[in-house]
Amino acid sequence: VSLHLFKRTTKEEAMTYTIEQYTVPMSYDDPIQPEPTWMSSPYFWDKEWKTEAGARRALEKHLRICNGDPAKYRIRQQA
Repeated sequence: VSLHLFKRTTKEEAMTYTIEQYTVPMSYDDPIQPEPTWMSSPYFWDKEWKTEAGARRALEKHLRICNGDPAKYRIRQQA
């Protein structure tokens, strides 16, 4: 006899959080440079957190180390 346990995930548990940075995409050859936009932060590439508090702690640690501008970062919720 085998017993399989399944954990039901709630909508809140299925959410993940990523960190984005307000930056200008690199475009060296284009005479008209692209507008600044929100995109995945290179420092947090392919990283995601299960809670907003975890993402906030990671961002605060990064800003302390690099003396970054907090206005150029945001935490984004993903489904």
